[in-house]
Amino acid sequence: IAAPSGCGDQRVGQLQPLVLPQLGQAWQLPARTMWTPHCMHIGASIGLSTPRAGVLSSTVGATAPLCIPAASSSTDGTLFAGTSGKGILRFKQNATGWVRMQQGLKDHEGMIENFIRVLAIDREQGIYAGTFDGGVFRSGDGGSSWKAISRALPNDSIRGIVIIDEGLIVATGNGIFKTIDKGRQWAPLNKGLTNLSIQVMTGGGTGPLYAGTSSG
Repeated sequence: IAAPSGCGDQRVGQLQPLVLPQLGQAWQLPARTMWTPHCMHIGASIGLSTPRAGVLSSTVGATAPLCIPAASSSTDGTLFAGTSGKGILRFKQNATGWVRMQQGLKDHEGMIENFIRVLAIDREQGIYAGTFDGGVFRSGDGGSSWKAISRALPNDSIRGIVIIDEGLIVATGNGIFKTIDKGRQWAPLNKGLTNLSIQVMTGGGTGPLYAGTSSG
């Protein structure tokens, strides 16, 4: 299977059955599935990356090959998958398949953003979606509707989202920024960075924050 653009080098997964008790669903890493640590490309099933068990898939409702750069879950067990080209998909417990969020993520220019790079959920169960070149969006109703919250940022290419106790930190192609009011105002966190082209960011909570740039 040819991998979609942007999925990087591929490796062949081995069959590793796994049950996630919180979902009541059987998940597995399929044989002959092309995958990377950040993306899975499969035909009859859909893949998700989880901190607990790596890259998994469930044969529920996916009918076309998908690249899944991002995934997250809410406290009620609902799964959200950010795709490269198909927007955001949702899978609720006891559902028969994945549902594409039809409202879409419309940026300030009226364009629908279907390429999702990052997903994160805060303790209020607000969902944040970082897009490839359309900024950050927030949903307060489980993904049914979305609002753009990052127009004040200097760059719309979102490379990372970290939830912290007092708000949100976002990495972009031109620096790292923090908001404590759901995107109404943003403060730069770039002191000490020698390169503002952020490629990845992790950490948060009450611990340290780590960022990788295009120069290391």
